[in-house]
Amino acid sequence: MHALVFLTFGISLQDWKQSGSLERELLLYRNIQSNSDIKFTFVSFGDEEDELLSGEFEVIPYYKYNKHLKSRFLTLVQSLFFSLRIKNLIEETDLIKTNQLFGSWMAIVFKVQNKKPLFIRTGYDLYQFSKKDKKNILIRFFYLLLTQISILSSNKYIVTSQSDLNFINKNFYFSKNKILLIPNWVNQYPFEKLTDMNSRYKNRILAVGRLEKQKNFYKLIELFSGSDLQIDIVGSGSLKKKLEETASLHDVSVNFIGSLSHNELMKVYQKYRIFVSTSTYEGNPKSTLEAMGSGCLVVVANIINNYEIILDNKDGLLHKYDDLVSLVDGHIENIEILEKFSLRAYKRIYSNNSLDLISQKEVNLYNSFVDKN
Repeated sequence: MHALVFLTFGISLQDWKQSGSLERELLLYRNIQSNSDIKFTFVSFGDEEDELLSGEFEVIPYYKYNKHLKSRFLTLVQSLFFSLRIKNLIEETDLIKTNQLFGSWMAIVFKVQNKKPLFIRTGYDLYQFSKKDKKNILIRFFYLLLTQISILSSNKYIVTSQSDLNFINKNFYFSKNKILLIPNWVNQYPFEKLTDMNSRYKNRILAVGRLEKQKNFYKLIELFSGSDLQIDIVGSGSLKKKLEETASLHDVSVNFIGSLSHNELMKVYQKYRIFVSTSTYEGNPKSTLEAMGSGCLVVVANIINNYEIILDNKDGLLHKYDDLVSLVDGHIENIEILEKFSLRAYKRIYSNNSLDLISQKEVNLYNSFVDKN
């Protein structure tokens, strides 16, 4: 079976490498390809360099065949026409998938041309996020229209959270059983091989995410004003300088680690007893899932997408911002309680988000549609 995967519009394997996510993004497909008869080809928005990064996968780098255009709109139009050319660049395709919603128009054009099943995956609801980000009304309308067209055009529309599923059910038109929930996956170490809680930091906490407004790191820093704890933040983004200034202003020790590869990050989680998040909204947050799967006590904001994946005071803690510091201080040195949270969190992720489990769900989905044709 041959699956064609369209990356997010404008994103290349080089972008994944620079952000540290290349290993993680390819791991699901590598797991599926090595354990089934499914072969993947990617359409990326890179150049020949992507062919060197793709490893065992075939890749069609957009800018190997197209010129760079200054206008994003003209590039969008260009991408529609390029979708018609892709058939001549690859062997016969059995199914089509998008890695995210943005750019789904290319996959839809390819589906119409080749009459193959299409699965559109969304890691988060683009239209919802655009509203929360207070994007221009035209952009919001474009995302609204893109979502509706993608739902109608796909054979299955995949979301990663129950709240996104509820939002789609309430706000969009589609045929019965079109929407499917498949959460994000975590590649866990065996529990007995996780770092012992006693050897983890007792004076440092971990946060992971892009240094952008959504992650609300300003609030995190302000809350720990005058605290003896150090905050280590993994991630990069446009707000780094301003966040450094905020840390200085509030006398908070913050270590901006920058971007790490997936393998590096998975080892980093095991150095910390507590992982924190102050995000104002999320999809199905990978960093929180990974921290739980690495045995951390996660103390995250009491928002809908977090309480979907956490049983408060059972396998994690939900904070209301003002109580974040007291929750951290009250647990970070209590090894017995930390170990109880750690085991419960690990088991929850293993049961719902393990790489093998999510891989098999995707394989079953692919097979169910290919067998019909």
